[in-house]
Amino acid sequence: MRKVPPAIASLEDLVAPLTEPEFLELLRTRSIRFHRGSGENRYGDLLTWRSLRSMIETGAVPAEALRITKEAAVIPPFFYLENGKVNGDKLDRLLSSGASLVIEALSPHEPALNALCASIRDRTGETIVAGAIATRGDGGALAYHYDEDDLFIVQVEGSKRWRIYGPPVQNPVAGMDASSKQ
Repeated sequence: MRKVPPAIASLEDLVAPLTEPEFLELLRTRSIRFHRGSGENRYGDLLTWRSLRSMIETGAVPAEALRITKEAAVIPPFFYLENGKVNGDKLDRLLSSGASLVIEALSPHEPALNALCASIRDRTGETIVAGAIATRGDGGALAYHYDEDDLFIVQVEGSKRWRIYGPPVQNPVAGMDASSKQ
């Protein structure tokens, strides 16, 4: 069976209904912008929980690439690993109890996402990596923080309350206190 390529295969597809020049201007100025995408589930074919879980259980996404957190604390791997591999049922139980799954660099392990990142990198000249965060219920995966990288967040399914505090930190440096502002 041939895998159908995702409908989102380029920067233009990803940022629509913004135009690519509008998006590139936001990127150039490093501006924060919240924009609802057009159409419910329009990003659904980029990644599903079923496909992500399968990649994790088969080892296509190595256990070392995962971080499981609850109330911003990292959960030790022995809670979800068996013989060096992720046990999907244990992972599901952790997520059902309020834990979150964080994969900072998923695209190197998923060909369609990797191709999309390469396409965007070619258009922008930026370093592009796709990650994933899976959360169920209340709470969040991460404590109050800032990101050293620019983020383009695509929520694939469900609902989530996102909080953005203040303007972006200008020229962030690794290890810098999240409450610091320049």
